[in-house]
Amino acid sequence: MDLEQFKSEWQQADDGPTMPVDQLYKILKMKTQKSMGRFRFRLIVESLALSFFLILFYDAFDGYNKPWALNLLLGIAVGGTIIHNLYALRFIHLGLQGQDLRAALRFMSRRFRQQGGVAAILLIGYNLAWLSYATVNVELSQFVTLGLSFALIVVLAVAFFTNRMWQKQAKAMEAQLYELEN
Repeated sequence: MDLEQFKSEWQQADDGPTMPVDQLYKILKMKTQKSMGRFRFRLIVESLALSFFLILFYDAFDGYNKPWALNLLLGIAVGGTIIHNLYALRFIHLGLQGQDLRAALRFMSRRFRQQGGVAAILLIGYNLAWLSYATVNVELSQFVTLGLSFALIVVLAVAFFTNRMWQKQAKAMEAQLYELEN
């Protein structure tokens, strides 16, 4: 049997009843509900903690003794991360949209990958702003420099794992797409 004959027979084959798109969406939603729930919970907790920090950092960490530019930089960095988390929550809440399920899964996967990069950059940004804010009036001894180096390594590791978490969600969407196509 050659390839053209196989294609012809495949296209003429009766697949039986097909499932409506809305039922497919419900099945996919059920399959991703648990992992997305944990993901949403993490974003909500992080946003609440950062909001609490943003409200209190000026008074709790003597912001009036720090340069105004550092106060502004830290506020913008933390505020940007909160806004990103809220945008991500909205994006996750909207879920798959459109009539073409494959295109919706590809879009979600691509969006998760993009959001992972943005989340990692914002995390590095607000942690560097915080380290600058915390050490502005500190004399840099060898011990403090070593501590800051260690803190920077931890920040980069956390950014890596944050990006990996987003990529894992993208791979889950791609796995569903693969399952749907095969």
